[in-house]
Amino acid sequence: MYSSFYELKSEVGKKVVCGEYSDALDNLKRFIISVTNEQSLPVEVVGSRKIDELCELIGDGYFRHFFEARLAQSPFRPVEKRVVIVCTGLYKYGATSLVVGDLVKAHPGYECSVIATDYLNDMSSEDRELSDIDASGAVISVCPPGEAQEKLGWLIQQFLRIAPARIFLLNHHQDPVAIAAARPFVDKTKVIFYHHSDHNICVGVHMEGAVHVDPHNIGFYNCRNNEGIRGNVYVPLTVHDNDVTRVGSQFVRTGELTTCSSGAYHKFSNFYLYPYQDMLVDRFKGRNGRHIHIGEISPSELAALRDRLTANDIDAERFVHIPGTPSLWRTLVDQEVDLFIGSFPMSCTRTTIEVMGAGLPILMPENYLSRFASNRDLVYPDAFLWKYPAEFAEVIRTVTPKSLGMHAARSRAHYILQYSSDCVDVAGKIEAICNGLPTSAPYELYPYQPDHLDKALHFNHVAHLTASHAAQQALASVQHGGALDDDGGPPDNTALAGNRFIRTLARLREKTVGDQVRRSKKAERVRRAAVNRLPPEDRQLYRSISQRPDGAGFDPASYLRRYPDVAAAGVDPLLHFVEFGQYEGREPSFLDGRHG
Repeated sequence: MYSSFYELKSEVGKKVVCGEYSDALDNLKRFIISVTNEQSLPVEVVGSRKIDELCELIGDGYFRHFFEARLAQSPFRPVEKRVVIVCTGLYKYGATSLVVGDLVKAHPGYECSVIATDYLNDMSSEDRELSDIDASGAVISVCPPGEAQEKLGWLIQQFLRIAPARIFLLNHHQDPVAIAAARPFVDKTKVIFYHHSDHNICVGVHMEGAVHVDPHNIGFYNCRNNEGIRGNVYVPLTVHDNDVTRVGSQFVRTGELTTCSSGAYHKFSNFYLYPYQDMLVDRFKGRNGRHIHIGEISPSELAALRDRLTANDIDAERFVHIPGTPSLWRTLVDQEVDLFIGSFPMSCTRTTIEVMGAGLPILMPENYLSRFASNRDLVYPDAFLWKYPAEFAEVIRTVTPKSLGMHAARSRAHYILQYSSDCVDVAGKIEAICNGLPTSAPYELYPYQPDHLDKALHFNHVAHLTASHAAQQALASVQHGGALDDDGGPPDNTALAGNRFIRTLARLREKTVGDQVRRSKKAERVRRAAVNRLPPEDRQLYRSISQRPDGAGFDPASYLRRYPDVAAAGVDPLLHFVEFGQYEGREPSFLDGRHG
């Protein structure tokens, strides 16, 4: 049988029978990661009933083994005004912590507990302190360090102790612990799967007995029409109205256009046919003024970006970097931003909503890979759009204070109607869902026409990058270890002449080529040995990615650019990701960008 899923199913079944629940959960996590990395496009697969059945098998088996007898003596009785919100982690950046806070606010008068499984073991003390959940008034708990089985048991114990009337699940796509722990409670209390990790396959999407909630129209219609989830419901992601906007302000007030982008830099730096750096050059050449980037950029990436501008005769001081801000909304207004440029190749959902709340015109990309990689469907009708560089440059050149003012009003109106927490009754929608009452569907998606040629060119280039990486490493080793200068001539301190020089040069070239071959063979032996030492699941993942023509979307150049420590170590980026990176929470390519 060629499907590796059935090997996984057999292995998980054996582990459950033997009581080896940690191995069962970890095997499931590794399989999900491998499927994620082998997807050609985002959202090709967002869920699987077969995978969720394995989560349920683990959860039911563990519960029967350790808790069923206890429940027979002391039945589970949910307390009406208690809510538990489960997430994989609370982080200082990203939308998860903000969404958790919004759910707490949607339950006034409830005793709210927030629990992080920390199954990926990637939460730092700084994450916990800066996640800003404490201000919500909820009781915060983080699962103690330990194996997956220990985390599963601890989480079930919290459910039994708190006895919530509602359990919300906001797990990351590769966290089966949250789903397995909630499974035994679907017939005892209301379990709600909040589908926020929606760019890749995620456990829990097809969870039996749970209410499936989608926070935006793209996810709602994808799950209903493509995943066949007929009972999914829509609870829009909302943002509190800060009451300060650009609507009614004078745009391009100083005669210079101020543009802005925001988001973690991996949403901009991953491979795309029309790179962020190139589009910034077009932006600066097309119009005077500043461009502000709000979000963390590594020193090396920032230096490379500024060098690119300088090389194109653009004053690098026109690029303004703001590493972070407590309020994106207020920063946009305070900086008098005239036009917001949506992130690409990956979108930022909450950022887009805040931008519209601040009443900013938006220039949104129409991503050639997938509508999920763009927030076109979330923004106001008739927003500025670009699909190709010429369209981007045309908008930059031609926007006027009048057109910007009109777009600002449309942007703000769309926010108020669809995403304002003051106008959209999220608490009412949740109450209706929990009481089995009907709720309204989101507004329809816009027409979407992907460019299939650009899509093919994209993956051809990714395949080329993957195939050429080994050759680049060999070349680098020669350049650092060879005896010749970069121009192929002798070293500057060499005083050779005539035939002696020619003979010596020939010997040097022969030696250099021989060294290159020997180094290449040695590097290949070391690589094979390292791959053979990997656990079977990781070894299969490495080979499946390396043997795919498109590299399964893994971009080695992007991985090295994003993680300078890996580049400095001079190791194979794919091997590093499979052996260490995937368990450290490092992202292999833009396909894993978090929807934040």
